[in-house]
Amino acid sequence: MSTSEVVGKLLEQLKRRSSLHVQRNKKLKDHLKPESAKNNVNNVVVRRRFTPRPLVSAPSSDYFTRLVNSSSKPLVLRSVHHPVSNHLLKLSQSSNYRHEYCSRNGPCHRIYTTSHSNKLLSDPEVKFDKVLIVSKKLIQKIGNLYSYNNGLVAEVPFPEPSSSLGLPRLILAVCPSNKMKSRINGANLGTIIRSAQGLEWQGVYVLKNDQIDLFDPLTIRSSQFSLSALPYLKGTVNEMMEFIKSNNLLACHCGNDGISVESEEFSQKLKSHNGLMLIIGHIPRELYTLSNKISVKSAQSPPSMGYGNSAGGETDIGASSDSISGHSGACRIKYSLDDQVQTGIAMYLIKKLYFKQTSASPFITS
Repeated sequence: MSTSEVVGKLLEQLKRRSSLHVQRNKKLKDHLKPESAKNNVNNVVVRRRFTPRPLVSAPSSDYFTRLVNSSSKPLVLRSVHHPVSNHLLKLSQSSNYRHEYCSRNGPCHRIYTTSHSNKLLSDPEVKFDKVLIVSKKLIQKIGNLYSYNNGLVAEVPFPEPSSSLGLPRLILAVCPSNKMKSRINGANLGTIIRSAQGLEWQGVYVLKNDQIDLFDPLTIRSSQFSLSALPYLKGTVNEMMEFIKSNNLLACHCGNDGISVESEEFSQKLKSHNGLMLIIGHIPRELYTLSNKISVKSAQSPPSMGYGNSAGGETDIGASSDSISGHSGACRIKYSLDDQVQTGIAMYLIKKLYFKQTSASPFITS
């Protein structure tokens, strides 16, 4: 084969290879070429036309993802002004925002902690979709915490009110107030709700009022999130009165000069009713006149207590004011219990003395 033939073959191979490279580059350029604005609009219209958007977005993280993408993404969230921080503070402090967010975006299971090495994250009972690392100072502010020691702050769905309370026999009613002085604070309210669940009362009836927040951080912690297991109902004053009458409940509220829970008079009143509703808080006048005042004061006189050479002492739990007085070495002590403490004791005594065999659920007859 002559030299000219060899050179010709080599040139042909180079041409074929170059044409292949040109075709490949053209395909790649066509693939990466940006679409025109008109094509983009058409695509959006087609997607919206044939893919209707649901009222509640399917993935619960859509809104949250937009929040995260709307600002910088630090490894540790520290700024109070970050969109995610603002979102969490609103969830913590505003019941209206909390309800609106959950109704629009559905349930979520996000956890906020200061380190991925937190041992609670490996607990099989702690279930979550996403973990975000937050500074200790910010997590205390979000969770309304005085101190923080390797805990977790979680963003979870809150339980909705029940449509009914079945066949109730033991119901705790909470009446909030518009006045700050008359309002039950979150810690006391949560403790009473937790006591109701622990003593196997069947449910909670909450008088409708925008001022009460059953799911602020302090109430959730003090109640240990009891309303996730204890059914609760919301209603107006008239609806609550109708609920009492239709279920034949004995309405009661605690007071120092009321009928003793352990007395025969209270027992006789209770026999003519199917159950009992214990009301606490700022009770409206209509409910106050309908309910009976009870106390946890014992029907028997308390035993005297001797102090050294003193002649004797007396303890009066039902006293209306605190006083300490003494004469000739005698010490007389009077204690008073506020309505919230009396309510907790009354719940225990009523359950133990009159409803010991009653089921903890209003939907199970006993």
